[in-house]
Amino acid sequence: MLSTGVRSTIVAALVSGVATRRTRIVGAVAALLMSAGLLTATAAPASAAIGPFCGYKVNVYNACLWLDPTNEVSYNVQVGFDRYMSKADADAILGCPDGGAMFAAMWRDSSASSSNFRGYVALRPGSPVAGDNPPGIFADFFQPNMYLNRGTGQERVFAEVTYHDCRYDEWFTYATGSITV
Repeated sequence: MLSTGVRSTIVAALVSGVATRRTRIVGAVAALLMSAGLLTATAAPASAAIGPFCGYKVNVYNACLWLDPTNEVSYNVQVGFDRYMSKADADAILGCPDGGAMFAAMWRDSSASSSNFRGYVALRPGSPVAGDNPPGIFADFFQPNMYLNRGTGQERVFAEVTYHDCRYDEWFTYATGSITV
């Protein structure tokens, strides 16, 4: 907030149409101070979520990963999954006796070998669902305080979402984008 004296000086200079050097300096300083206050007020908190990091194929699927640091080694992990298909196919898969057996797994590096496994990300309540606008299967996963980096340096991590189509006894897996933690 500008002091009354500074405000009076700026207003007087604007009204008279004469901007002195002092008025221009005071105006510039006031603008800088207001900008600094605005930047401070709008800065993101230190624990802001990182992401999304997505893997996708247009009109087929979209799988995204978000990480929210909880401390230096743990993250709240969120995975979103959209698999586009007809509503009838989505209903059939979710109507299977195993309900599509959908799950999400976290991995490190660029391969899904057993030594790179970091853990499962749980389905959120109410997921998965079949939708019709757009048509497909949609799921959300969340795991709090997941320990992702087991090495001494940085590691790349990603998630994979897998589901089962009992009609053909096939498993389908889709990867998110990756991020270094």
